[in-house]
Amino acid sequence: MVPRASPLVQSTSAAPSAPGSRIVSSRHSSIPGTRNSPPWGHLRTGPTAQLRCRGDGEVTPGVARRGKLWHFPVEHAVDGYDPSAHGTGQDRFPCTRAEFGDGAVRVGQDTGRGGRLPYAVRRVRWGESVGEGLRGVREPGAGGPGRASDRASIRRTNLGLVLRLLRDRGPRSRARIATDTGLPRPTVTNLVAELVGLRLVREGHSQRDGSVGRPGLAVEIDGHAVCGLGLEITADYVTAVALSLRGETLYERRIPLDVRALGPTAVLEETAELIREADAAVTAAGARLVGAALGAPGNVDIATGQVGYAPNIGWRDIAALAELRRRLGRAAPRLHLENDAKLAAIAEYVIASAADIHDLISVTGGIGVGGGIVSGGQLLRGARGFAGEIGHMPLAPGGRRCNCGRRGCWETMVGLGALLRHAADPHDRVHDASLDVASRLADLRARADARDARTLAALERLADDLSLGVALLADVLNPRAVVLGGYFPVFADHLLDRVREGVARRVMAPDAGGCDIVPSTLGLNAPARGGAHLALDAVYQDPGAVAG
Repeated sequence: MVPRASPLVQSTSAAPSAPGSRIVSSRHSSIPGTRNSPPWGHLRTGPTAQLRCRGDGEVTPGVARRGKLWHFPVEHAVDGYDPSAHGTGQDRFPCTRAEFGDGAVRVGQDTGRGGRLPYAVRRVRWGESVGEGLRGVREPGAGGPGRASDRASIRRTNLGLVLRLLRDRGPRSRARIATDTGLPRPTVTNLVAELVGLRLVREGHSQRDGSVGRPGLAVEIDGHAVCGLGLEITADYVTAVALSLRGETLYERRIPLDVRALGPTAVLEETAELIREADAAVTAAGARLVGAALGAPGNVDIATGQVGYAPNIGWRDIAALAELRRRLGRAAPRLHLENDAKLAAIAEYVIASAADIHDLISVTGGIGVGGGIVSGGQLLRGARGFAGEIGHMPLAPGGRRCNCGRRGCWETMVGLGALLRHAADPHDRVHDASLDVASRLADLRARADARDARTLAALERLADDLSLGVALLADVLNPRAVVLGGYFPVFADHLLDRVREGVARRVMAPDAGGCDIVPSTLGLNAPARGGAHLALDAVYQDPGAVAG
């Protein structure tokens, strides 16, 4: 099964993405005929419908009509513009005008009655969609207007459009692709041929599209050419997972480490060695590593590649990506840094979106507790990218001291350290960080199965403390699902009923606000899997540049 889109669109409250970033999820990268729309309101579809790309990677709706731009959202109309004076309603946008001139509308350029545009937008041609638009972009004819660079840009856009369509909607014939994208059939034929040449798609079985005549061959994602690598550094181990474009696992390894004791230099050397090993493994399988995403706990700066503050592993201001690049040299793939819990949320959303769940919270349990929040199909970062630090919610003021220096943080109550502390004596083997965490959890699970009184009491206490935090999250964010990941699923049968009862008792809305509490099915490697999905997203955005 090909994984669906990951929640990589940032909300308007998110930290700006890197220049040129165009990471967009299927939730808002609409194809004609779908119910999807930009996050701030209704946009009528049709041959003139456009999406305008802002400088931070978001999109704003507008309609191009023969060289003029009409309809911008009210929040973009400044200088005292009153939308009520122009009859704008909930499903309409205030009318502004922008003469294209040389084809570009600059930052701060006067747009007419609506004021000034705060973001630059790229040139629009009559009838084309910009960025993650509703329709494919028609390429100029050989003798028509348009520079070679423009034609190449349009072609890259359409290659990505076709590849994402196949990912999100599944195999379909060329004729069906043309219908879904609005592109001419000859253009689709050429695009598919190029994607086949890049080994990103392949022809499958015959498929009827409802038209008269011989059925066409279905085109589907080919997962054999490229793969993405996800890595995670935790207090107890470093792990790596390589996934193909179809989501198949090509490489997986976890190395037990006492990360705090070893320090960043030794841990990053182990991580670099994992990257080398994974690269060799996928190359032997006939694939190419196109990128790697590293997940780390605590506050991370995705723009600079630095781990700012990770108290559970004792890191502060560590230039993780720069150190990895130095060790790997020219063999270094594209590297990304992300908070580990956010990567877990990406991995969970790949599964949840297939069930039409677009609002979820991923709660990852380890020595620390992290959260990844997906709202409306978008991964929430917050103003400075630190959203999701749910483990440091102060739920027990005056309680046990946390590694962050404060008292009563939620992770002091529900982190793995809390369970081990309540379930076993300090010298018990389950506390030995040199052992693989999976084997230590299996040992504790065996004691629960044997009805060990101390273990069962510790699990009951854990369930009660989990319900405190989950109820708070449900009240504030009203997700469709809270996914308990990390070590929690190992004890799901001992936790879930008690957690659900506690949440239902505490949440104000009936039936816990429609929130379902479910265990993750991805195991301890969910953040690494999310990292692999993140690395592969670059292929879906620009297949030619990344895979060519």
